Amino acid sequence: MQLDQLLYFIDLCESGSLTDSAKRFFISPQGFRKSIASLENELGIRLVQVANHRLMITDAGREYYSRIKVPVGELVTVHQDFSVHYQHTISVGVSTGVLSLVAPLLTAFEQETACRIHISEHPDKIIEKKAASGEVQLAFITGPIKTPGLAYTTIKREKTCFCVPKGHPLCALPSMDFSNIIGEDYITMNEEHKIYDCYEKNMARLEAPLQIVFKADSVQSLNQMADAGRGIAVSNLQYPIVSENVCFVPARGRDWQLNAAIPEACRDQLPLRFYNWIVQQAEAGAFSVCP
Repeated sequence: MQLDQLLYFIDLCESGSLTDSAKRFFISPQGFRKSIASLENELGIRLVQVANHRLMITDAGREYYSRIKVPVGELVTVHQDFSVHYQHTISVGVSTGVLSLVAPLLTAFEQETACRIHISEHPDKIIEKKAASGEVQLAFITGPIKTPGLAYTTIKREKTCFCVPKGHPLCALPSMDFSNIIGEDYITMNEEHKIYDCYEKNMARLEAPLQIVFKADSVQSLNQMADAGRGIAVSNLQYPIVSENVCFVPARGRDWQLNAAIPEACRDQLPLRFYNWIVQQAEAGAFSVCP
């Protein structure tokens, strides 16, 4: 028997919905049902049953719930007290270029909980891997998240622009997408960054050859190449291009996004509390991550 199994069953009894309960614990409905079945096998009794396509708690299940709810609640309280008392540090991964955007969130949570946040900053693709492996307990990851095993919420969306050298015919367009830059020289961040993948995948979708003439290892070098007119680039909050020698043409149908993510398997109370706090802030629109 595991504490998680008991918590799952208590929540199921109180919510009446397997899907809703599974979502609260960041696991799949299939995994949630498997855990309940394992508990049933260990007890040798049926706790739930399906009747007329509805999940029902059995009489034995209701009695079991009434007997475990209070002691399990007390055990969770003790666990949380010890966790907060002895584990005051959260390891947080941050995608390159967004630390200044999320700093207010980190500071506010540190002040509210008296915890310490250890920050590691890497390109977004590396941070996503570190979050999925549990190397960091919580992460701020830019771009779409494709890695299995991560629960996430988008806390910021922002329009992006194509940066086109002044005098180029594309400057006259009201908006553009990747189909407009087929055959054009392109500058971007290197392969460690999702912004590189974005160009590569769009060119593959359009069945067009890549025409990358420069892969930057820093925003500063990207700006230098854009300012020198070496090619077309994308500018967003993470990789801002500042130059008087380019035109900024809105990117059609493309939003930059910033996500807060946590491993679905995380059971540590402090990072879970931080993640749920971020979700609440995002849903309420009460906290801006804009500088």
